[in-house]
Amino acid sequence: AFFSEATVHGETLVQQVASSTSGLGIEEETMEQRLLRTFISILLEQFLVCPIFYSTWDIPIPALLRGTPLSQIPRQIQSKIGPLLVA
Repeated sequence: AFFSEATVHGETLVQQVASSTSGLGIEEETMEQRLLRTFISILLEQFLVCPIFYSTWDIPIPALLRGTPLSQIPRQIQSKIGPLLVA
């Protein structure tokens, strides 16, 4: 579900940026539009999907499986999310 929504929003962003930077129609996809689509997809994943995924699944679930008390999970998320996003 997320990926289909992300594709729609990514395409909308690509069309908006492409139409504001060039007078080309959308009939034929250019190399710039493909690069822009890739760049927007990477940004959406890095700054939208990864923080949500890391803070709701990738950090807390393994910690809980190791026996970490629930009260320590927010602290672990805060300390680990930054390095994970930079890596």
